[in-house]
This record gives sequence, C-alpha cells and structure tokens, in this order.
Amino acid sequence: AVGSTDLTPEQDLDSLLTKCLDPASYQRYETAAQLSDDLQRFLEDRPLRQIGPVPKRQVVFKFLRRNRRQLIAGIGTVAACALLGGAVHLVTVRLERWNAADEVAAKVRDLAARVSDDKLPAQVFRIGWEYSQQNHYHQAIDAFTRAIELGYDNDDAGYQVYFYRGKCHAILDEDRAALDDYTEAISLKPDYGHAYLSRALLRASSRSRSPKLMDLDEALRDVNEALKYAPPDNDSATGIYFHDVAKVYAAVAYADPKNPNQSLCKAAED
Repeated sequence: AVGSTDLTPEQDLDSLLTKCLDPASYQRYETAAQLSDDLQRFLEDRPLRQIGPVPKRQVVFKFLRRNRRQLIAGIGTVAACALLGGAVHLVTVRLERWNAADEVAAKVRDLAARVSDDKLPAQVFRIGWEYSQQNHYHQAIDAFTRAIELGYDNDDAGYQVYFYRGKCHAILDEDRAALDDYTEAISLKPDYGHAYLSRALLRASSRSRSPKLMDLDEALRDVNEALKYAPPDNDSATGIYFHDVAKVYAAVAYADPKNPNQSLCKAAED
C-alpha cells in the first residue's frame, strides 16, 4: 500500500504499481520522468521519491543494505587494525622485557667476575634499586628476581627485595604480582608498616585494573597494621606515609559511602 513503512523490495514495488494504477488521477505519477526516476531508484535499492514521506529507519536500512559489502570490509579492517594493535603492544612489551633481562644478565655477569659470592646477592639487589630510581621498572624487576634467586631473601634485609619488586609491579599495573610480593615481604618482616600500607593501597584502589583484588575490609585491616608500625615523627618519610594512609581511607569511603571513613580520612590527614 502507498505510504507503507515496510522495508522489503517487494513492498516498494507494490507501492510503485499502486501509484501508477490509482483510480484517482491526482494520486498517480504526474509525469513519465517521475515514474522513471522512481523505477531507477527501485533498481538501485534507494527510497522511492514519489511515495510519500520515507521513514528515517527505511533510509538507513536501505543505505546499509546497498553498501553492505563496503561496510563489512570496513568493519573487518577496523577489527584487524585493533587486533594488530593489541598484538604489536604485546610484542613490544615482550621485547622490552627480553631486552631488560639481557641488560641485567650482562651486569650480573660483570659483577660475578668482580665480587665474592657472599656479596653478590646484595650487589644485584643494589642494581635493582638503582634501576627503580631511574624508572626502568622491567630491569629493576629482573634484577630483584635475580637477587632472590641468589639467596638475598635469606638475608636479614631480604624483605626489602620483595617490597621493592612489588612497588615496581604496582607501577606497571601488575597488581597480582605486586600483592604477592607485599605479602611475602610481610611474612619475612611482620612489623614492616610500609608493606602493609602498600598492600592496603592496592586493595582499596584496584577496582578499574583488577576488580577481583579489591577488598575494602582487608585494606582497612592492612592500614590499621600500618598505623601500628608507622615511622617516628622525626622520620623524613612520615608525611608521605600518613598521606598514603589518608588515601586508603578516602578510597574506602569513595567505594563504600556507608562506611564511616570520611572522618578517619580527615583524622589521618591531620
């Protein structure tokens, strides 16, 4: 019928013929040119110009159907680019880690030739520390790992290697690895407040990156332990320490508005 919103080609043809044969002359095509134009548009799968108002969805549907091959090819290209981009990123990260491992291995070999076996683990740990201070986190992680393999974690200060490796993992958004390292540091030194605090920050603020690791109750337990082992007031790092405590309370209060931690956050900042 004339003016139907049906989207099939058969309905378009029916509408065109109905207009040609309409008993009322004023409803028919006024000229042969108008009929020719609509016939051509029908063959090209375009909305008919002389058949009343055309619904927008019909215009869109016909455009999609008419250009489906080009659209499919375009979508395929976009998808391929996205997949390729992801693959390139993964390859780049892998190459960075391989290069970092090679660089650290060369330094360790050089150290091993000059340093006694008992001092080598501490020296390799020092390499990791220096890399971390230069923001070369892949190299730092590899050096800390080598220090652990050499037995540095058996030393009285061995908890530090896990803590600092955890910090590097956290900076690289490798939250699970960071959480495991902070936990290991705490197991080696149960009164290490910085490890509790870093684990609390991770558990309170990992919603977007690693939602499965987010645990507000555990974050609050960790921050309470961190407060037990806070550095003395004359320590240069005390201000930063309590600022991080406040960040944990703020993250918990933001994630759980019913939790009365806004006041705790204010108290921590004070």
